[in-house]
Amino acid sequence: SIFKTIDGSHVPCYTDADGISTVFESDLKKLSEDTNIAKFDTQLRESGIEEYSRSSFESINTYKFLRNKAPRDLIPVFDNRPLAYLYGGAGTGKTTLACAIGRDFARRGYPVVIRRWSNWLQEFREVWDDKSDMQITEHMKRAQNAHLLILDEIGNDKKKTATEFEIEQLSRIVSDRYGNGKPMIMTSNIDPAKLENIYGTQISSRIT
Repeated sequence: SIFKTIDGSHVPCYTDADGISTVFESDLKKLSEDTNIAKFDTQLRESGIEEYSRSSFESINTYKFLRNKAPRDLIPVFDNRPLAYLYGGAGTGKTTLACAIGRDFARRGYPVVIRRWSNWLQEFREVWDDKSDMQITEHMKRAQNAHLLILDEIGNDKKKTATEFEIEQLSRIVSDRYGNGKPMIMTSNIDPAKLENIYGTQISSRIT
């Protein structure tokens, strides 16, 4: 038979000779994994980076900066340092690696939010209420509540300045994630040495 969960999903339900029905934890865990991965892939499509939907630790090679370690070995790093800043030129594999890490978190049942920063920043502008600086939008709540947050393309190597609005929103997100020890990955073409000039000390000091 089938058991229907509170969110409308279905898992196998087994009934013994005495009429006692049992749902196994392994089936619920598998459902959670499938749901999280489906949500992750949906976000990739919505962010315009669907081509990275196949990025996983099984599908990518190692990176020079890892030396003799495998990409999967980066996961424990988040226990001690919640913020990871992946930077380099186009085609160096920043987003591929970020998506592989995100997929691993999703597979293990952790909620993951991934957004292309320029697109998300535009959504922030569209819903922000200038009359209340303390307003927390739905976007900000997602940034705060996700177990892992991935912001793709925080500027490029031609970026010289950032608007006050962009700095304020990014600072709020970075400070919240950093202060609560929640994992966050940012990808960018901007050399870390130039971050302070563009985004200020509050952001750069938590990354570099």
